[in-house]
Amino acid sequence: MVSVSAYPFQRFKFLTYSLRRGISAVGGVLNMQLPEHLVNDPAMIFFMGATGVFGYSGLTQEDHKRLLFWSVYQTDLPPRDLKHDRATLTAKLKERHSDWADPIIRDCLENADIGTIYPIFIMPDLPYWGRDGCVLLGDAAHALPPRTGQGSSQAFEDALTLSLLLDAYLDKYPVEEVVPRTIRALYHVRHQRTKKLKDKALAFPEPKMPMSQVLKWAIWLVLFLLTKLAYLTSFFTIVDKWDSLEAVNNYLEQDDR
Repeated sequence: MVSVSAYPFQRFKFLTYSLRRGISAVGGVLNMQLPEHLVNDPAMIFFMGATGVFGYSGLTQEDHKRLLFWSVYQTDLPPRDLKHDRATLTAKLKERHSDWADPIIRDCLENADIGTIYPIFIMPDLPYWGRDGCVLLGDAAHALPPRTGQGSSQAFEDALTLSLLLDAYLDKYPVEEVVPRTIRALYHVRHQRTKKLKDKALAFPEPKMPMSQVLKWAIWLVLFLLTKLAYLTSFFTIVDKWDSLEAVNNYLEQDDR
């Protein structure tokens, strides 16, 4: 049996040394009718401004009366035992986005009730992702900077790669050998890809917030050009194409030699 952990477990002590990037998130779920554009074309909508990022989407594609929203911003790491005051957190959220004109953001701010801060961490490079029948996948193994937009995608790639390796090894080895071989192979197939994504994202530091007017307009100009001139995206892309089956087959060929 292979146990998949969604969170770091005590056996891997090095997992406690995650990298703090100075940003946190707050948010919640509101009972409100979704705007028509989210009903007809489900999507996650992001807005970037001088004081952070604001986003929203439907909580699920089936429920048209529950809106998920979040705000990402720079802040020091709150103490673990700090008791957050809901009124203060909510007031700070409204202050950060007080001049943001989008009507959905205005509705979120009017109805928000924030009680928790979620500090954002990045996983440092790990020497392995599992042992003794336990294996880490997704953010538990390689939490990436939010700017990559790759958290879920890399978790799916991990899961597919894991299943392909299990399938291949079950046909070739006794069951007692399959689990350690699969865990070891998963790391060798996947860790360079996720490390490359993280290194690309960290190559550019987070802009200091609140951003200056010049920096804010410069970022908006770049984003505008990227949406209008598709060929420019190749210069800014973080993620490359990935074929799990091809990667697994290449590894197995080398493993058999």
